[in-house]
Amino acid sequence: MSVGPPDYQERYRVRSYEVEPDATLRLVSLVRMLQEVAWQHASLLGKGFAEREEGAYFWVLSRLRLRIDRYPRWGDEIVIRTYPVGTDKLLALREFEIVEQTDDAPAVIGRATTAWLIVDGGSGRPVRPAPIVSDLELTPSRYEAHPGFGLERVDERTARPARLDGPYRARHRDIDQYGHVNNASYLEWMIDAMSDQGVWQPPSDLAVDFLSETLPGDSYVVGVAAATGCDDSVYSQVQRTSDDRVAARARLRVAPAGSR
Repeated sequence: MSVGPPDYQERYRVRSYEVEPDATLRLVSLVRMLQEVAWQHASLLGKGFAEREEGAYFWVLSRLRLRIDRYPRWGDEIVIRTYPVGTDKLLALREFEIVEQTDDAPAVIGRATTAWLIVDGGSGRPVRPAPIVSDLELTPSRYEAHPGFGLERVDERTARPARLDGPYRARHRDIDQYGHVNNASYLEWMIDAMSDQGVWQPPSDLAVDFLSETLPGDSYVVGVAAATGCDDSVYSQVQRTSDDRVAARARLRVAPAGSR
């Protein structure tokens, strides 16, 4: 078994540069916190960036599912806890709890589940994660029984955008330590496009699929579409202009007032 801890947590105080104009935590700031906690735990388990920087393999976030009851505010303290829960074919699975620290008992205000690809540094192809994570002590999934909280793909037919913004170009600030656009930047681009079109609201339910890489200098367009019929979701996707491949696709839902 792995000598590292089966779970890991970090405490955060929400900073002024991490909030919306109404002083609530930005969604992108929260996603970056989740990513950082996952990286720190992977490092403690001997599976992190420092151990693999010679290029043997690297981790790529493939899917993110997030549900949050309320967003913490500027100055609030939260604890983010994470733990690996197993594998599913080519995906390594990790879950999170977002806990609000108050004078009363701590309260879980959000939960997330993620799926990661392990990519061979030489061939660029995904490898099966089971042998790589076989020494980890796993925590049973807490979300498998939650309807609608699975890792199924966002429906591309429903998410086809009615309007495209751009083209734009991937900038230096978007690039991570692997030389690719970081997953949080895709979400930031989509939020900007939704805000420009007047449909942005911080979601209570988020599903994002990261489908292909974007490199420095690549051009992209962002599409936004409100669903039709009884589906109250907003969909968005990032599409490269060089080959029309979709790099990321998201579904966002806002819970009605009083239902969270």
